[in-house]
Amino acid sequence: MIRQISPLVLALSFTLFQPSVIGAQEIIRVSPTTTNQQPITVKVWSGRATAIDFSSAKQRIISVVLADPSKLVYNADLPIESGQASTLFLKQIQPLKFPGATRANLTNLFIKTVDAQGRQQLHVF
Repeated sequence: MIRQISPLVLALSFTLFQPSVIGAQEIIRVSPTTTNQQPITVKVWSGRATAIDFSSAKQRIISVVLADPSKLVYNADLPIESGQASTLFLKQIQPLKFPGATRANLTNLFIKTVDAQGRQQLHVF
């Protein structure tokens, strides 16, 4: 049984849940055939990391923008600045208050990637 702790369905559709099952997790694998017509829903579980993996698409992460960073943090398998990162990990945190920053129940995540031919693609979650 999964108990929702907050209807924090972020526009990218990050849904924050508190699982009662120890193994609850999510891995989003972006493939070369993945279209980005609509934002992809991503679930971020309390106490667990969620991975967004571009390895099978042979794409590298070059930029990440999280619109409301007050409830989530991210890191990558390699430094994003290196141009070699292919997996982004998201983790839920206790809400923070940033002076002057706006907060949202719904947020979005933008990840820009590049392939071996130098073609860039913007992914919306």
